[in-house]
Amino acid sequence: MLLDEAWSYLKHDLFRERMRDWLKTMRKQNGVVVMATQQLSDILSSGISDAILEACPTKNLLPNAESKSPNSRACYELVGLNQRELDILQTSIPKQHYYVVSPLGRRLVDMGVGKVAWSFVGVDGREERLLMEQIRKQFGDGWRSEWLRFRGLGSWADYLRRIATEFEGDSGCAKAS
Repeated sequence: MLLDEAWSYLKHDLFRERMRDWLKTMRKQNGVVVMATQQLSDILSSGISDAILEACPTKNLLPNAESKSPNSRACYELVGLNQRELDILQTSIPKQHYYVVSPLGRRLVDMGVGKVAWSFVGVDGREERLLMEQIRKQFGDGWRSEWLRFRGLGSWADYLRRIATEFEGDSGCAKAS
């Protein structure tokens, strides 16, 4: 069960109690509950934080430049982070790093996504998605290289265009779509 923007579920009595039930029973049914929210305080002020923290031993924490501010620090300490881990959260790179806390250990994870991949998977917000769609419609099959050019990756755009052209020219190869 994936609950994105879990804060919205936690605000409602009916959903909150349903979530408590899922957290306590899904494992027996060979299921999992995955909750995503932007702020730990959403969970800690939910009224079911005890059930969430006990039933969700693995936590993926996002970088947070404010992790050591008094309010944020208190939340992270309730999750069990120490001073060094707060330093890591404070200095890690958004959309590239995640700090994973699990029964198997704790570690900063670098997604290892380069600029080219990030230009596609990091599209964020309605305006950027609409712009990508406009470029896709305008340039058809060549939209990917034009998107890379728009994102300031001209040399990668040229490379993609070149290999696409070579691929189309190879005998016996169908055009990539």
